[in-house]
Amino acid sequence: MRLYSRTLRDITTEFPEIARALQGLPDGDVVLDGEIVAFDRHGVSRFQLLQRRALGERVHPAFAIFDCLERDGVTLLRRPLAERRRMLETIVPPRRGVQMRARRLPPNGLTAYRIAQRRGWEGIIAKDDASPYEPGRRSRSWLKVKCRKEAEFVIGGFTAPTGQRQHFGALLVGLFDGPALRFVGKVGTGFSRTALADLSARMRALRTDESPFRPAPREANVTWVRPELVAQIAFAEWTADGKLRQPAFLGLRDDKKPSECTWSAREP
Repeated sequence: MRLYSRTLRDITTEFPEIARALQGLPDGDVVLDGEIVAFDRHGVSRFQLLQRRALGERVHPAFAIFDCLERDGVTLLRRPLAERRRMLETIVPPRRGVQMRARRLPPNGLTAYRIAQRRGWEGIIAKDDASPYEPGRRSRSWLKVKCRKEAEFVIGGFTAPTGQRQHFGALLVGLFDGPALRFVGKVGTGFSRTALADLSARMRALRTDESPFRPAPREANVTWVRPELVAQIAFAEWTADGKLRQPAFLGLRDDKKPSECTWSAREP
């Protein structure tokens, strides 16, 4: 029994508890596809928990298995997903220690999405039951739909542009924690050309020599601005150290006061 990463690196020794659990499967040769995850106390998978495990912290992983690619030397890649799923259900019990089948949601897409949003999941993957398994490429038969959170944040600075980007590189944003503006991350995606130009002009009118963040983030090539602009930001989740994961700019909120953007009122 061996575990391999997406790049075919052997990671069996990195997750011995998963390897032991998989050895208890029925006899026979199988190739399974899945994802190693770690759950928080609410039962929600968190990417940063696996990062903490890699740094030596005690984190208990699980293996979410979602496909069966081969059994007893017979490839199943061209078989429809529904058939591969039935095969998987004869091999893997619903849950057994650190090993589990990936859960299925109602076939109605909107219902499934709302369930994922309500439970705080990162997203869902919609799959065509008739689709084959297409290794190494993106398939239109499998669609990833992320459940991104949205909130308002105060702009406290911007970085210099790089590459083909004009005007600025990324926004530095934060939330007020009492009287102090707390830095929560950099936002470098989601801007149209028009938004880049407009936002750049507005921020340059607010330039200041001192960082509005307390403490100031350690970032190079930053222009600080007075904390008077509020941005609507979409993001995947909060990291364990209070930073935004995968943030994207949605627009300015001229109807919001910076004082309304507070750390205490944020949604976890």
